[in-house]
Amino acid sequence: MCGIVGFTTPGQDPAAAKQIVQGMADLIRHRGPDGEGCYADGIAALGHRRLSVIDLAGGGQPMLNEDGTLVVVFNGEIYNYKTLRARLQQRGHTFATDSDTEVLLHGYEEWGRDLPCRLRGMFAFAVWDRTRGTLFCARDLFGIKPLCYYKKGETLLFASEIKAFLAHPAFEKRLNEARLPDWLSMEYLPDAETLFTGVYELPPAHTLTWQAGRVTLARYAAPRFRAKRGRSLRAWAREIGDAVAESADAHRIADVEVGCFLSGGVDSSLITCEMARRQPAVQCFSVGYAEEAYSELPAARAAAQALGVPIISSMGTGNKLDPTRFEIADIYRTSVCPLCRVMRRELKKRDIPKLKVVFSKEVPVKREEDAEVEQDSSKRQTPGSVSFVPPVAGLILASEVIKDLSGQYWPKNQ
Repeated sequence: MCGIVGFTTPGQDPAAAKQIVQGMADLIRHRGPDGEGCYADGIAALGHRRLSVIDLAGGGQPMLNEDGTLVVVFNGEIYNYKTLRARLQQRGHTFATDSDTEVLLHGYEEWGRDLPCRLRGMFAFAVWDRTRGTLFCARDLFGIKPLCYYKKGETLLFASEIKAFLAHPAFEKRLNEARLPDWLSMEYLPDAETLFTGVYELPPAHTLTWQAGRVTLARYAAPRFRAKRGRSLRAWAREIGDAVAESADAHRIADVEVGCFLSGGVDSSLITCEMARRQPAVQCFSVGYAEEAYSELPAARAAAQALGVPIISSMGTGNKLDPTRFEIADIYRTSVCPLCRVMRRELKKRDIPKLKVVFSKEVPVKREEDAEVEQDSSKRQTPGSVSFVPPVAGLILASEVIKDLSGQYWPKNQ
């Protein structure tokens, strides 16, 4: 994922605006470790944190068109960008990079506000049109990529995460008390409002246009699902299979290795199967819990074994405080870790002979209230940790995947 931020304030000082937008981008630096950039003029400021996926060397943002009249920041992937690029080249557009970001720039030049209708992908982007004094934002059809906004007077703020607004002096941090009951009962808000007063999510399949202090929202697509009758089950199976295969191909477009989340259920297993047919040694990632009723690791490992794809699992960091105690081993050679104990039992039931895991030999820390939980089975223990321990487990897991991809397979003697 990447992160985008920005704001519009007519008559602002560009130097001061650039410092502010840099601060906004810094608050979401976790979204993009590979690069950063900022742009500011007398009306608009845009910032970006990049996670490189396509055109690793040439896709830096904010990106400007040839004459500097358009500036774009973009989070996501455009799966049909090569098709759109070829069409735009036929119409005389010249490209300086191989990135899907530049397709948005030239696409906006060619199609204007109709651009989102032509995009296939997951995206949230903002285009600052200096000539028209217009900020144009759009979010993908299903709202996969986030985009929030906040308006105060003539000022408009936008960002991938609300926390970025905290760095802007115009933002007033106030709890949206009226929606708190909804959050407490459902753990989410079903509409565009958020728990911050005045902060909204741009709805899926919508665009936002700011010009001269006015904001306009518009829906650019409304999917309709109509029943089709008269086909045999075999014909439907063939059509659905072809659609899944084509979609899996489209999602694999990247200049980096592509992995797959595998739970062992029907959906993720089918997607992994399609990927494994086209990409040798596809890496899979799964999540497990000490509670047997919630853990998907045994089913995921069984699916991976059936599909012939490698899988590595993290045994979690619950109640672990020492980041130096993590190790990599086969599940049947682990000790101390409670989740490993549960996993060994479940994997044996399924005749699964091995599973590479990241685990800790640290004895889980017990809190005072844990004694009450052990005596009362109706109470559920909530595991905890400290902020720097989970990232260490993740980095160890990632390094092992990189070694596998580079040919240093583990274990070499098995």
